[in-house]
Amino acid sequence: MKPVWNMPPNRLLLSREIVHIWRAVLDLSERSIHQLKRSLSIDEMIKAERFNFEHHKNQYIIARGILRLILACYLSIEPVSIRFCY
Repeated sequence: MKPVWNMPPNRLLLSREIVHIWRAVLDLSERSIHQLKRSLSIDEMIKAERFNFEHHKNQYIIARGILRLILACYLSIEPVSIRFCY
């Protein structure tokens, strides 16, 4: 059976004609969570610490870490180098 979702290409390019849709699993090992946590900014870490439940905290860390990984691939930079403006 062919998977519904394709694996991303090795080289990610943005264009006006193509839309990229991403999905991610938010249930990862402690080791993976720790690796993703290292890419977060100080304000993201502060927000993560505000969650009352460990499960929600971990999902936030995973989601933000994966977002940083995806954007870093498009921008050809390290995930930790990404700065968000709110």
